[in-house]
Amino acid sequence: MIYSILFWGLFIAGLNEVVKTKTIHYKIKQVPLILAMMILVFFAGLRASNIGLDTMTYRRIFLEIQENPISILHSFRYYNIEYGYALLNILAPGFQWLLFITAIFGVGLKIYISNQLNVKKKAAFLLFYFSSIYVFYDMGIIREGLAISVIFLALPSIKNRNLKKFCFYLLIAMLFHITAILVLPLYFVGNKEFSRKVYYFILLLTIGVTLFVNVATILRWVADFLKNDYITHKLDVYFAQSIYTQIHLSSFIKRIVLLIVFLEIFKHKRLKFGSSRIAIEKREQTEYTWLYINAYYISVLEMILLSFMPIMGTRGTAYLYSCQYFLFCEIINDKRKNILNIIYYLLFALLSYYSLKNTLHHSFGNLYVPYQMFLS
Repeated sequence: MIYSILFWGLFIAGLNEVVKTKTIHYKIKQVPLILAMMILVFFAGLRASNIGLDTMTYRRIFLEIQENPISILHSFRYYNIEYGYALLNILAPGFQWLLFITAIFGVGLKIYISNQLNVKKKAAFLLFYFSSIYVFYDMGIIREGLAISVIFLALPSIKNRNLKKFCFYLLIAMLFHITAILVLPLYFVGNKEFSRKVYYFILLLTIGVTLFVNVATILRWVADFLKNDYITHKLDVYFAQSIYTQIHLSSFIKRIVLLIVFLEIFKHKRLKFGSSRIAIEKREQTEYTWLYINAYYISVLEMILLSFMPIMGTRGTAYLYSCQYFLFCEIINDKRKNILNIIYYLLFALLSYYSLKNTLHHSFGNLYVPYQMFLS
């Protein structure tokens, strides 16, 4: 019930934002954003230790570290957690404090960077964020939730071609989840706009490589060449988990369809539907548009290449995949076509509702519902 209240509250606020064409003063607009951020921080930070994917596992790890203190450098071998998250476990005075700290940084940094990236439709962004990254990562897989926040902070450095700053953020993110390394290709592509032929050719080529080349063997060769215990151990864990999981075909189809939508509405000058008079003009672009599209595009390529390792192919690509929510906000912010903005918003809200419902009720049992606070 509480999830529905938050979803529909954000939905109404987002719809009001899209419908209204009058610009709201910046300082006035910040007040509801700060209030929403505080609600989301407390909602995640004060949840009971049985609420959220992997929260129970994190609680067990926290208690074991408190009872048997170990060196941070041994954290990955004993508990399969990265150094940064191990340090948080050592410093936090209690597990509830750990949840609250991760909520402050996980939620706060994402909303902060959305403001820095000049996302106009703030309530809409909160809706898209709440329905996906927030519930799945910031209330579940909190290590990666923190890493995603840090990667979002790195987006301006990618656009500005600041390699040192980007590497700094990437290393910090990897201290919380090693899969953040999959963001590295985005720096070399940046916000360059390529032709549709290039995008589609590389997509088809990647599918072909996956069908005819043993990517898993190549990955093993690279790990053996590096001779790094940390990387080898993490790969062993992900390969072991791959035995019990797989990526559904529907997930591939959904991502590829969305990719085509993004490319076409930003590349095609005017989309016409048959002989009808209905046409959709190309959406307005910002300085970050192609950075977001390239991020999402690379996430699709990585998902295909790493399909043999579902954890890496799905969660490991979440850093780049999550840039779709920034794209959603750009698409519904076209000043010329308000009716289309509303239609796109309703479609994206529907996708968000499906994502939220899938996480809460279908994928992981009763790990989120009913919501409970730690005092109850």
